[in-house]
Amino acid sequence: MLESADKYDKHLLRYYVKLYGDDPDDRRNAASTSAIIERIKHRFRDGSARAMDIGCGAGDLVRFMASIGIEAHGVDIVPHPHWFSTVSEAVLNEEARIERGTYHVGFFPQVVPSGEFDLIVDNGCFHHQHPSARAHYLDSIRQRLKPTGVFFVTIFDLDAKFESVSENHGDYAMMRDGRTAILGSPELIAPVLKRAGFMIESVSKVRRPNGDPFCLLTEATLQAAASGSL
Repeated sequence: MLESADKYDKHLLRYYVKLYGDDPDDRRNAASTSAIIERIKHRFRDGSARAMDIGCGAGDLVRFMASIGIEAHGVDIVPHPHWFSTVSEAVLNEEARIERGTYHVGFFPQVVPSGEFDLIVDNGCFHHQHPSARAHYLDSIRQRLKPTGVFFVTIFDLDAKFESVSENHGDYAMMRDGRTAILGSPELIAPVLKRAGFMIESVSKVRRPNGDPFCLLTEATLQAAASGSL
């Protein structure tokens, strides 16, 4: 049975405290991270952008963006031990912060860096939100995206096989660890994003290293920007 949103968020917090503590080298999203990096290389060749990665985990994507000159911000509900490697955050100088990115601890959208962004990435965070929180979550992303900005979001591929999924209720699935997830298709994610004010530019399948389906990577822009009437 699905918990209330407040109880569910507390469960998420406990889950990620344990995950980051027990297995800080976990890279279950490595395939989708690599796919997103290739998209960023294509869209932001000169590195002149401001970006936010929601649910940034170990910070791999944040560090990559910072390394090519993007002002990169990561948000996660739990501070990850790999954010600053062995260097204490307290002793980092401004140059080191720029090279490694800036991190913010808390639930999005309650905790969010100030200002607007050219790029917002959600690689596996949105689809674990409580179903009742999704509309507000996407609306908060829309409000933080610049008129010409781009939003990358991943959800599990409906064609993928996940032993960790115990029940699929259509608009959400329950995982054995108590998290919700979205197992979707382009036909499912398109209307969800459209209702939130986004226009789909592309949806691509991301596969695991062995070739099996893993997730869908959607690239979206704001509807007003896409139509040319800002």
